Amino acid sequence: SVGTPLIFRPVGSKQLLHDELATVQLELLKTEERMKELEKENGQLLQRWLKKMNEEVEKVNQANTIYERLVLIKKYLLEEGRKWGLERASLQYPSDCGLSENNKCS
Repeated sequence: SVGTPLIFRPVGSKQLLHDELATVQLELLKTEERMKELEKENGQLLQRWLKKMNEEVEKVNQANTIYERLVLIKKYLLEEGRKWGLERASLQYPSDCGLSENNKCS
């Protein structure tokens, strides 16, 4: 009829849309798989980093414990030295011990 607009549809347009939809769905699936792989890898990296940081914390704690023990030993030796009449100046610190006379690491 004269007043009815014509709808132009190219041949195969429905198939073209179907193919594009399938392509987009495939891309989405691949993207989701890659995201899962990256999440897994991120979790593994985070666990390795946390393990490494915990090891570093343990080393620092051990070093602090050793240092605290050395300070106590030095204090004891100074007290014992005073009992025997030894002066503080007579104590010699080996150059490789890492402690100075004011109990600070060199």
